[in-house]
Amino acid sequence: MTQENAKPLAEQSEQAAKPLDPNAILIAEFEYARETAAQAMEDRHKMVQFYVISIFIPYLTAMVGLMALGAKKSELLQFSLFRHVVLAAFVILFLMGVLFLLTLIRLRVAWFESAMSMNKIKSFYSSHMKNYKLDREAYNWTIDSLKHLKFGKTNSIFFYSALLVILIDSCAFFAALVCSKLDSMIALAGALLFFILQIIFYKAQKF
Repeated sequence: MTQENAKPLAEQSEQAAKPLDPNAILIAEFEYARETAAQAMEDRHKMVQFYVISIFIPYLTAMVGLMALGAKKSELLQFSLFRHVVLAAFVILFLMGVLFLLTLIRLRVAWFESAMSMNKIKSFYSSHMKNYKLDREAYNWTIDSLKHLKFGKTNSIFFYSALLVILIDSCAFFAALVCSKLDSMIALAGALLFFILQIIFYKAQKF
């Protein structure tokens, strides 16, 4: 074995002989959890932005056009093919809204799981550094405070984002019912019921 080959082997032996540093592992784990929590928040922002720009604006344009045609009692609305195309478009918008809502729910859960991971690490340090009273004097968020966090908290950014999606897909549901020649009042009642059921579903989710 040459001297050049022996030197790297010696360095590897010295590194293997060193004990693992738990602080380094915990710091890396904390940073990973912090990054995934931030990513969940960023993804929520991007999802809502995409939904509004790519879906809501075209939907609003279609709604205005449909109402204009209806106000003029255009014969085009009576054309079966046209009506079915418009109906299919609103059904697709409605289904996309439901999928976006489910995605926002999953992102909320992902944020909570990451926050819980970070607080477990904080709790570990607190239990080994009791003299500093970290839980009471330094930490705003703890495992206990996270456990009492309600999923459907109405004054959170997550809820406002979900509410926007719920409102838009409920309007799409209403438009689909109207296009299917259902009575307007019945369609409105159905859309309001669907709107309320979505909010109940969102708030009923648990971490």
